[in-house]
Amino acid sequence: MASTVQNAPAIQQPGSSVPNETNPQIQALLQRYKQMKDQGVSEKDPEFIKVHQTLSAFKMHRQKAALAQQQMMQQQQQNANNASANGSNIPRPPSTSSSVSGAQMPATSSLGPSAIPATATGPSALKAVSGSQKSTGISTGYFSPEQLSMLKHQIYAFKCLSKNLGIPAQTQQQLFASQKKLPLPSDQAPTTSQQHDDAQSTANGVETAAAEKVEGPKTHQYSGFHDPRAGLLKEIGYGTHKLRGQRPMIPSIFPSGINVEQLRQRRAEIIHNRMTARLNELRSLPANIAHVDARDDEMVPDDTLRRKALIEMKMLALFDKQKALRERVGRQMIQYDNLAMTANRSIYRRMKKQSLREARITEKLEKQQRDARESREKKKHTRLSTINPQPCP
Repeated sequence: MASTVQNAPAIQQPGSSVPNETNPQIQALLQRYKQMKDQGVSEKDPEFIKVHQTLSAFKMHRQKAALAQQQMMQQQQQNANNASANGSNIPRPPSTSSSVSGAQMPATSSLGPSAIPATATGPSALKAVSGSQKSTGISTGYFSPEQLSMLKHQIYAFKCLSKNLGIPAQTQQQLFASQKKLPLPSDQAPTTSQQHDDAQSTANGVETAAAEKVEGPKTHQYSGFHDPRAGLLKEIGYGTHKLRGQRPMIPSIFPSGINVEQLRQRRAEIIHNRMTARLNELRSLPANIAHVDARDDEMVPDDTLRRKALIEMKMLALFDKQKALRERVGRQMIQYDNLAMTANRSIYRRMKKQSLREARITEKLEKQQRDARESREKKKHTRLSTINPQPCP
């Protein structure tokens, strides 16, 4: 009966199966990644980041599954050796041992074989097995609750990264806690798992370049530049110069002109900054500044310096008001009428177009004025002749 217990095969549950490289979806992602890498797509491209993270997660999951399988094989070998050494003849059903090993595989993947007692026999072992079966029966058939919570946190972190958002601290603790708590079962376990992973990846041809991208140093996208003068000929003949394509014009080589308005604006800014600094300096001076001549017997303080500083401070303080006044006067001068600035205002008089009736009235008035002027001239001549009578010959 003990021999039947030793040779009981381990039945692999559906939950412990890992998606292999022959999956069409994984193959399509791998082909897409290689195609984007050959095309020189930037590493900051959202699609490239998504494919890269998916392949990295798949590779990490495959490594964890290989490590769990290695630990399970070591545990079974250790149990078999202990059972043969102790000569245990307690009957145990094969299905129980296989179900226990298959059900405990996801849980022991992060603990190692040292956490499981080797001599777990007797009724207490059967009770523990039944209790573990009940606890695992509550969870889903494929993943344990810890794995489901880890998967949810990974999906949430991927969504945050795809939207250029930060990962919350609680999610980071849940994601990286398993890596911190993961102990190495022995000195040979990493080497054997690494050899198994390398052999499997080399055999199936799924050695992705995602790990190389992460491990290698990042280089800048632009490593150099081309001189625009390199495309120009040093010497051009007269016949070649007649062709328009042989005498190109490159605006980047031509010197940029001087913007006088920009220079004037910068000069005004420099002057304004100096005036502001000087005004702040004068305001920080004490109010009782004075000069006392020690050679004078009366020792009368001279407030000339204080008066000069006060006048200069008030002059600088009036700069903003004077500037606003000049701008307002300039705007009003543009709108000012030219009639007040010229001596010959008759040029700007509006000529009214007369009608026929108005023309007749104008002629009649002009005739009346002419007759009145002639009558006044006659009366004046008559009056002068009466005053100075001419002698008769």
